[in-house]
Amino acid sequence: MEQAAALRSSILRYLDAVGRARAADVISALGATNEKTVRRQLEHLAATQQIYSDNLGRDALYARNGRLAHPLLQAVLHAGLRDYVLRTYNDALTGRYLTVTEYSVTPLGEKVAKSGIRVDIVDLEVLVQGLQRILTELKRDVTLLEGKLVR
Repeated sequence: MEQAAALRSSILRYLDAVGRARAADVISALGATNEKTVRRQLEHLAATQQIYSDNLGRDALYARNGRLAHPLLQAVLHAGLRDYVLRTYNDALTGRYLTVTEYSVTPLGEKVAKSGIRVDIVDLEVLVQGLQRILTELKRDVTLLEGKLVR
């Protein structure tokens, strides 16, 4: 566990220094002997929103998240055995964006990152409208039967 934390710290320092890098570049720069371990830690850092990744074909491009925006633009939503963490960032390279990370909560109260998305702020209103439309339809007690909506 301590080695994984040290590796994550090295990855973050490297990304701070270079800005953006492909996984292969991170592996090479760190002189890592186990490529899978580095990739696993990159995935962990992305899942916990410390970095973000843009998938560009075979090898993802990784970068540090920007600085957090105002505390009023952050939220943790509790939904049964799931928590959703919403964070907004201001980044000089990529602009303003929102991340949503889903965490499952084990019966012992441990939070485990499951998935996440990154949304550019200019696209947020369209996303919210789409989610609202789906929620409205679901509230109408909609059932999908053989590919058709049945009310």
